[in-house]
Amino acid sequence: MSYTLRANNISKRFGTEEAIKGVKLDIKKGETVAIIGPSGSGKSTLLRCIGGLEKVTSGNLEIKGICGMVFQNFNLFPHMTCLQNISYAPIRVNKAKRDKVEKRARKLLAMVGLSDKAGAYPAQLSGGQKQRLALARALLLNPQVYVFDEATSNIDSESEEQIMNVIKTLAESKIVILISHRLANTVNSNLIYFLHDKKISESGTHQQLMKKNGEYAKIFTKQKELESINKNINDIKG
Repeated sequence: MSYTLRANNISKRFGTEEAIKGVKLDIKKGETVAIIGPSGSGKSTLLRCIGGLEKVTSGNLEIKGICGMVFQNFNLFPHMTCLQNISYAPIRVNKAKRDKVEKRARKLLAMVGLSDKAGAYPAQLSGGQKQRLALARALLLNPQVYVFDEATSNIDSESEEQIMNVIKTLAESKIVILISHRLANTVNSNLIYFLHDKKISESGTHQQLMKKNGEYAKIFTKQKELESINKNINDIKG
C-alpha cells in the first residue's frame, strides 16, 4: 500500500489570530519528518490539524491512511487498567473480538516493556511508563501515519530509549511525524521543518540545516553545549 501526506498552503485561524500560515508538507511512506521550533510557533496546532483534531481554515490537507497520535500528556483513562486502556476503543467502537484484541494488546505491552503491568492502573505507573502505554495504544490501531507530540519529554532515559527504538522500527514502513524540543531525537529524520512565526522558515536534513547556520543550527549547538555541561556536572557529582 502506498500512502502520503500532503499539505498545500494550509492555514489555521482562531478568530482573528493566525496559528499557522501557508504551511507546505509532502511526506511519503517510509519517511520520518521532524517539526520543530520555539514555543508558540504553531507546532502543536499543525499536528492537531494533521491528526484531524482541528480543521484547517484554508489550503488543502490530504492524508491517505489512518492517523494515530501520541501526546505528551498521555490521555489515559485513570479508572481502567493498562490492558483495558489499550483494548477499549477496538472493542467498544470497532466491535472487535475481545480475545483477539487483548492477545495483540499483551504483545504490544511486552514490546514497550510493560508486560508485567497489564493489570496495573495509570496512577501506579511512572511518567515514562504512561507514555509507553500511550504508544502501545496507538500501535494497536495500526495507523499508516504516526504523530508524536513531544512523546519523549520529561520521561526517564530508559523509556525514552524504548520509545525511540519503536519509532525507528515504525519509520521503516509508516509515516512518522515528530515534535521534540530535544533535537538529538530528530537528527536522523528524512526532513526537518523549522517553524518560526507560525510558518516554515527552514527545511532540510540535519546536515543541510547545520550548513545553513540558521536558527536550527544555533539551537542545536546550544543544546549540545548544555548537554555537555550537565554531563560534566553529573560526572563530578558521581
